[in-house]
Amino acid sequence: MRVSIVNKRNVTLHILTFLFFGFCVASLNATSLPDDTCTKATELGKNSSKEAFQQLLEMYRQAETRENQWCIAENLETINSAGAATIFIDDLQSADQQTRLKAAFALRKIQSEKAVAPLQKALQQEESEMQCQAAYALAAMREESSITLLAEMTDKPNTEIAVCALEALSWYDDVGFCQDFYEIWLSF
Repeated sequence: MRVSIVNKRNVTLHILTFLFFGFCVASLNATSLPDDTCTKATELGKNSSKEAFQQLLEMYRQAETRENQWCIAENLETINSAGAATIFIDDLQSADQQTRLKAAFALRKIQSEKAVAPLQKALQQEESEMQCQAAYALAAMREESSITLLAEMTDKPNTEIAVCALEALSWYDDVGFCQDFYEIWLSF
């Protein structure tokens, strides 16, 4: 796993740019009008009926902001975690990129063991955004068998993917692993 000095600089520049624009977008979002999607999802989440589950699933597929998607996924998990996981695992195979991205994002919240293999397979998809969402979902689960795959992603020529992999690896709470990875990173 060799990362050149130029690649390290590109990754560092990418991280700083990401943080700056993330701050700007967060500032803009803070001034937007309130959205009652999460309130509606929470109310539906209190009702454990099939109809409420279907309504939440439809709301999730139409939700455009990550905040709303996260809130709806929480309520889908409350009603039927296994059912929601199965649906989103199937959605990882969709021909529609947005459907696949939303599925990986939801699986980050739902954290089903059944999703590990499909998410690891999603790390091999062409789209960098899909690879990142799959990496984040696996890291949120602290899925140990994915550590090697995530570490390999840090050596990709696409700095966006390398940064996502590094961020995902940082989510693992194993201090020993983090220290080992940090020392390896510094040795390049």
